[in-house]
Order: sequence, then structure tokens, then C-alpha cells
Amino acid sequence: MKIIFSLFLITAVNAPQERFISSYEYLKLASVKLQNRDYHIADSLFHKTVLLARKEGDENIEAKAFINLGNLKYSITSWDSAIHYYQKSLLLYETLQDTIQIANNLRNIGIAYSRKGSQKNALTYFLQALETLGSSPDFFELRGRIINSIANKYLEIGNVNAAQELYNQYLVLYSSSVYYSNWLMNLGSLKLGVGEYDSAYNYYIKARDVFLKEKDSIGLGRIFNNIGEAYLRGGDLDNSIIELRRAVSYKRNVMPYELTSTFNNLAWYYIKVGRYDSAQMELAKVASQLENNIREQEVLKYYFLKRLLAKEQEDYSNYIHYDELHDSLSSKIFEEERLQLQEMQAEFDINQREERIGQQEDLLAAQETIITKNTNLLILVIVIAVIVLSSAIYFVLLNSRNKKLRMRNELLVREQNHRVKNNLQMISSLLSLQAGKTQDESSKEALRQSQGRIQAIALLNRSLYDQKEIGDVDLKGYVQELVEEVINSITDSAVEYQLDIDDIQLDLEKTTSLGLIINELIVNSVKHVHQPVTEFRLGIKQRTNLFLFEYSDNGRSFDLNEYQKSKSFGRKLIDLQAQQLKGQSKVESNGGFSFTLSFP
Repeated sequence: MKIIFSLFLITAVNAPQERFISSYEYLKLASVKLQNRDYHIADSLFHKTVLLARKEGDENIEAKAFINLGNLKYSITSWDSAIHYYQKSLLLYETLQDTIQIANNLRNIGIAYSRKGSQKNALTYFLQALETLGSSPDFFELRGRIINSIANKYLEIGNVNAAQELYNQYLVLYSSSVYYSNWLMNLGSLKLGVGEYDSAYNYYIKARDVFLKEKDSIGLGRIFNNIGEAYLRGGDLDNSIIELRRAVSYKRNVMPYELTSTFNNLAWYYIKVGRYDSAQMELAKVASQLENNIREQEVLKYYFLKRLLAKEQEDYSNYIHYDELHDSLSSKIFEEERLQLQEMQAEFDINQREERIGQQEDLLAAQETIITKNTNLLILVIVIAVIVLSSAIYFVLLNSRNKKLRMRNELLVREQNHRVKNNLQMISSLLSLQAGKTQDESSKEALRQSQGRIQAIALLNRSLYDQKEIGDVDLKGYVQELVEEVINSITDSAVEYQLDIDDIQLDLEKTTSLGLIINELIVNSVKHVHQPVTEFRLGIKQRTNLFLFEYSDNGRSFDLNEYQKSKSFGRKLIDLQAQQLKGQSKVESNGGFSFTLSFP
């Protein structure tokens, strides 16, 4: 049966009759592939769904395809791409005025930011989702999930009181809800975090019973891991290993991306029982995932366990190494959480601080008046002390204000980039809508090309918004994502490409020009040559005083004379951006199209 379905799918995607297959049918096929974790085929089918939905003018199907693409990227831990597709779906649902899906997308974006480690952005989107739902009783279940996510954020940044207040407040309210088990599990995690192991265990057992009744495999994978850790911390090692092995069994089938937490706990167990070789094997599994966007808390726990194992084995060299890594990451996490907590709470009240300082100065002045009645020498000492103290307070206050202003300016710049990105995305959506309504093919193609150029700039602004520090752009990451997006938006055929890009940080203006050139070159290769291009190569190298950009494809029908005589807008745009870069460009025909550009 599986072979027959695969043959049908291949036929549906590649056969000449594919124009008779609706976007809805493609969406169903893609969803099946996503459920079976066949991510490559699912990705291709979802993009095909988007293209067909646009032709059909069905924004609802297009929005569903984007949200599924976000889920796909989330499943492979590509958080930035997941956020990108969720935001595309959000824009469409805002146009459709679908309150539930708007709130659902906002929550998905928050979850992706949370996995990425940006807790402030995560909480911001969760609160926006809650505000979108309002107080209507129609959204009972979704509101519960969002409030649960908010409580989790408070717990993760160390605001235990706020988290527990939300958990307790809604535990009774949602006692008959399908989400009740998650509230119980989160309360257990809260108790585990503050060292109340018996309470944690009791909440976990209640949650486990609900998950078993609901046959929730994902919930069971998580709860068995949590129960195992509660036993482990409480010293019940025999029961701990039983629960942790159950967790591995469930997670391996339905949520392999969360196995690292259980591998860490298994390693901890083996260290406690003296089976160091087994502990090393579990930690090696975690190490293999360190570059796959696993949570910082799991990396921190990994460093802690490597340090503990080195201590038990009297391997002092490794002990020092992992002790330094653990302390460094722990300090980083603590500082990030402290700043995020400050930003999410009310702003620091400068006036109150100044009032307290003023009260201190009044007290000092009163003391000075009393001391004046004694000796002139004591007066001189007090005056000098007051001057030194006042100066110190002034400089501390001034430094605090300057730091706050710097943080506020950085937030404003990020917000500006975010708004520009959203506005560009809105313009792109409007161009897409207009193209779908236009009957004239040349006008439709012009609108789509304009949409592609807008997307190239929007992608750049998204990169600026997502990067940790405000400044130059990571050119390699930007170009890789741009190339993938351009190809997916203009063709369904297989196009192979090779990228050879140095690790370059480039300013915004130059990156914008380079992005527009890359967009035009790929579109020209894939869509506007007589013989279809199936492969191209793109390289960007940094030399001593300049950058060298090279692009070539295998379009053997390329006519150099025809290109030089061309007065197309794409050709003019490439020349204009090359001039903007103050560079020297050259076009050649070496068995295909070849373009080189050197710029300072």
C-alpha cells in the first residue's frame, strides 16, 4: 500500500495532468508526508500548495500551507524559518479576520522564539495572542494553552511566584479541560525546580494518569522523563531508570527532538550508580545534538554532568574544562534572564530612586548640623565625605541612565526593523493578491518579479531583527536563505546550486544591493532563458581591499550579444546596484552565463 501511495504521489507531482489537482488536494498530500516525517517531500508539496492557492485565489489554503511549513521547520529545529512561515500565515489570517488562527499563529511564533532562547519575544507574542482572544468564552481551550505558555515563561526566567499564581488560578478553572494534564505537569516542574520533590512527584503522577487515559504519546514521553528526574533527584534510583527508559521509548517514536533531556537524565543516573562508560555513551548522544539548537538549559546540564563525570573519574583536566564552560554559560543565562525579566516588568522608576537619594542627602545634612556643634575638624571631614558620596551616587545614577538609554535605543532599532519587515511583507502580500486578480500575463509576471525583489529586502530586515546584536549582516546566512526562498518562489523544478561564501559581516546598504543582484540573476537563469537552467554556482570571497562576487549557470543557450543589447528592467537593476556598490562587473559566456563583480 505504501508503494502504491508513493507512486501516486510521484505521479501527482510530476505528471502533465497536475494542473487538474487542486491546492486542497496538494495540502492533504503534504500533511500526510509531514505526519510521516518525510520532510523533504512535504516541504516541496507545501510550496506547490502555496503556488496553486495563489492561482486559485484561495488565501485560506495558502495560510494553512504556510502554518504547516512553519510546523515542518519547527520539527527540524529551524526556528528562524519556522517564525518566518508563521508570520506569513499570520498576515493572511489577519486579512481573513480569523481570530482563532491569528491567536494560534501568534502563539506558534512565541513558542518558536522560546525554543530559540528569546524569552522576551516569546512572552510578547503570547501576550498579543491572549489580547487577540479577548474575554469571549468561545476560545476557552486556546486561551488556556496561551496562559499556560505565559506561566511557563515566567517559570523559565525565575519568576516562580508569578508562574505559580497563574498555575493555581487556572488549575481549577481548567479541571475539566483536555489541557488539565499540562497544568498538572507544569506545577510539578515548578515544585521540582524549588526542590519539593514529593510535591513534584504527586503532580506528575496525576498528569501521567490523565495522559494515559487520553493516550497522549507526546505528553507521556515528557511526563515519564519528568517522573524519572523527580525520582533521580529524590534518590529513588531503581524507579528512576524505569521511568527514564519509558521516556526514551515514547520520545523516540513521536518527539526525537526532545530526547536530549532524557539522555542527560540517564547519564546522571549512570554516574550516580558508578557506571561511567554508560554515562559517557549517553552524554555522547547529547554532544551530537549540541549544534542542533537544543535548549541552553540542556547544554548547561550537559556541562554539569561532564564536570561531575570527570570529577568521579579523577580526570582533572576535563573537570577544569567543563567547569569553565558551565560557569560561562551559567553566567550568560543568568544575565539574559535578568535583563529579560527587567524588560518584561515595569520600567525602572528613576524618580523614586532620586527621591531615595534625596532622603539620604537630607539625613546626611541633618547629621552634619548636629556634628557642627562639636569641632571644625569634624565638620571638614563630614563635608568631604558628603561630597565624595554625592559624586559617587551621581556617577552611578548617570551610568545607570546611560545604560538604560542604550538598551532602549537598541530595542527601538529592533522594533523599527521589525515594523519595516512587516510592512514589506504586507506589500509583498498585496502584490501577490494583485497578481492573482490580473488577467494580463505580462502584468502578472511584472507584479511577481516586483514581489520577489520586495521579498529579498524583507528577508534582510528579518535577519537584522533576529540577530543578537545590532550592526552588520551575516552575509553567508542571509544569502543561503535568500537563494532557497527565490528558487522556491519561482519554480517547482529541481535546481541544483553550489554556494561558496566566506564568513563576511557586511553593512546593510551593500547587503541590500547584493541581495537584489542575486535575486535578478537567479530569476534570469531559471525563468528567462531559452534552455532551462538546472544548476548554478554562487561565490563571494573577501580579498585584501575588495570583495569578489561570482555567479555562473549551465544555460548553454545564453547569447552574450543579445544580453548586452537587452533593455530589460532586470538588466538595468543589476547595473544600477553594481554602480551603487562602486564595483566593476563583467558578463561572459563560458558554456553558460557568467557574471563577476568586484567592489570595495
